[in-house]
Amino acid sequence: MSRSPYLALLTVLLVLPLGACSTTAASSGPVGGPSAAAVRAAAPYRLDKADALDAVREPAPRGFEVTLTCRGRADERCRRPDLAKVRWFVGTLAIGGPVPDGNGMHERLVTMVTAWPTAAAARRHARRVTTGLRRYRGEYDVALRKTGPRTYTPGDRGRGELHPIAPSRWRGTVLRRVFHYVFYGLVPSRSVLAGHAVVRRGRYVADVEWVARDQRTDRRLSHLPRRLLESLPACCGDASG
Repeated sequence: MSRSPYLALLTVLLVLPLGACSTTAASSGPVGGPSAAAVRAAAPYRLDKADALDAVREPAPRGFEVTLTCRGRADERCRRPDLAKVRWFVGTLAIGGPVPDGNGMHERLVTMVTAWPTAAAARRHARRVTTGLRRYRGEYDVALRKTGPRTYTPGDRGRGELHPIAPSRWRGTVLRRVFHYVFYGLVPSRSVLAGHAVVRRGRYVADVEWVARDQRTDRRLSHLPRRLLESLPACCGDASG
């Protein structure tokens, strides 16, 4: 049976999953008034769509190439039923080197930021994604899945751990795992490493997922969630934050 790994990636992850993006500077207040830092700390968190797109587009690390950029739901390659109610989302898919014995599979990096109508809606979405990650906790075995008459998504087997994280005043969970792909009628791939961080702040959810073929690349990719969040600007005046 033949298959298309890129079709599987787009269908399952994206159907759609740092260069610095400057923060908005607050002007100094009058003498005797609250400090700029105090004003920023008290103000609701707000992201601009253009700044978010710059932030998620930039983090493609050395050896990866951005192959898909999503500026919203209008692009049919970027549609996802679980994002039907977001006000906007931005995301990228970057592809790296081939996975050892991976039958055409490559390293990947998916970055995405979503803006929801309310903080409660964002919390529910983050909770749904985190619940899906629990299938990878401990020893796990995910069966391959047919996606068409001659295509399928490979299964994978491995071990994973979930940890709470709180970078840059965001709150969420990160999954770390070691696994190998399981192919139809073929030997499994060699072991690869993966991570998936889901964090929320106010009505925004940031989602970063990666697969790396070796520990060195995995270590580099594991810094991306923090770098992405630090590059997203905070400014004042969004009452829905």
